Amino acid sequence: MDAKTKYGLVVLAEELGELQKEVFKAIRFGLYDVNPKTGQTNVDAMRDEFCDVVGAMEFLDKEDAMVNLVDIIDYQAVQNKVVKIEHYYKYSQERGWD
Repeated sequence: MDAKTKYGLVVLAEELGELQKEVFKAIRFGLYDVNPKTGQTNVDAMRDEFCDVVGAMEFLDKEDAMVNLVDIIDYQAVQNKVVKIEHYYKYSQERGWD
């Protein structure tokens, strides 16, 4: 793997971590809680970090490290995942998730 591809993968991993951090903030404080330092809601922060993840993936696409990953999103697979999440959410409620 060349240095630029490796760098892009490191950036992608970092951006995924930042997205994860914002998701946990939303869980702890609420989706629409406003960060007093930035004035952003947690929803806006998650959206910004998601865009950063996609940007990192686009960088890798330009380096031919990935085969147009952003352009070939399988929307049926996305919908299948939503159905699966809904299924397990119902199961988790039965098991006591609140």
